[in-house]
Amino acid sequence: MIYWCPKDQIAGGEYYNPLASLFMAGQGEVIKDIFAFKTDASMSQFILFTFTWYVLFSMTYGTNVPSGIFLPGMIIGCALGQIVSQICYDVKWFTNEEYEVDRSAFILLGCAAMLAGYTRMTYSLAVILMETSR
Repeated sequence: MIYWCPKDQIAGGEYYNPLASLFMAGQGEVIKDIFAFKTDASMSQFILFTFTWYVLFSMTYGTNVPSGIFLPGMIIGCALGQIVSQICYDVKWFTNEEYEVDRSAFILLGCAAMLAGYTRMTYSLAVILMETSR
């Protein structure tokens, strides 16, 4: 994708903005991309992405409109799990091999924690999410 790129880098066709790719993709694709390690977004880009989704999610959660809160909550949880796993990697709590394996567990736990927090179905929802993901 060629969203929000500087003019001199668009001509070569080799540059894309990972943050724009996250924002312009569909909700299901965003979750798949975060899990599959397809985005090479930096920590600050993930923090901005999470904050933006959280603000939009907070505005629609309180309204009486069927606007969909399940997938946005999962996106926020996945992004928070990615941020926590990146912080643990930056602090050198795991090596490269451990990071590639444990990263998806952090993302899944972040997703389950976010869903359990706003749907108030803590244990059952976390168990269902864990069972369907493995």
